[in-house]
Amino acid sequence: MLPAASRRSIPVAITPHEVSDARGALRRMRRQGLAFWLMLLPMTWGAWELIGLGVTSILDTILLTMASMGALVTGRVYWWFRQRRERKAARTVLARWRRLPADPRWDAAMVLLDRLAALSSGDPSLQETARRTATVLFVLYEDISRLKATLPADRVLDGEGEPSDRYYRLLAVLRQREAQIETLLGGLRDLHIEMNEQLGHLINEQPDSVHDRLQELMDRMEADREITRAAGLRGMRVTSVL
Repeated sequence: MLPAASRRSIPVAITPHEVSDARGALRRMRRQGLAFWLMLLPMTWGAWELIGLGVTSILDTILLTMASMGALVTGRVYWWFRQRRERKAARTVLARWRRLPADPRWDAAMVLLDRLAALSSGDPSLQETARRTATVLFVLYEDISRLKATLPADRVLDGEGEPSDRYYRLLAVLRQREAQIETLLGGLRDLHIEMNEQLGHLINEQPDSVHDRLQELMDRMEADREITRAAGLRGMRVTSVL
């Protein structure tokens, strides 16, 4: 039994691409800044040498070198400000993925995915399936959290009396998301069991049938999300016209 307070992160081997890209962008910007400050002194010395070739006055050489150094620092500061939007976007992504679901099923799923990541280390397609499973599961929990926060607000807008059709439609979306989590977890358990069974029998064939079914399941879930989103946008356009 997993501890109730446990909050398991997504296994490193199947880190979502969005998270990897954000971390990579921040590391790249830090390396650029560090490289500049480490090279500032050699660049300043080079400027001193170049300026000293054509200027006879020591004072003029010092002033021109300091101006060159100031220009370099100003350029770096400007570059840092130009990167603010990219840095903010990367940090927003990382902050989002740190908000892990407070559900024991999430922790249990990460244990299974960690095992799958280890078993499928030699198969890129299975690694990608495990990564996609973790991503879809996280998005479903995220949707549920937002829906639970907005349902009371929607109920308030109904005023007194019975809840409106809009409220029940929103409640139906919440229940659909919860059912999708159950279905996805079931597919994950099937894949985990089959891979362990094959490992136990020393069979080298990959569990293609369960793997394909899990991929199809996630395709359908993502399609349902797009259909729901498109229907909502159409409804908003119709309302604005009326």
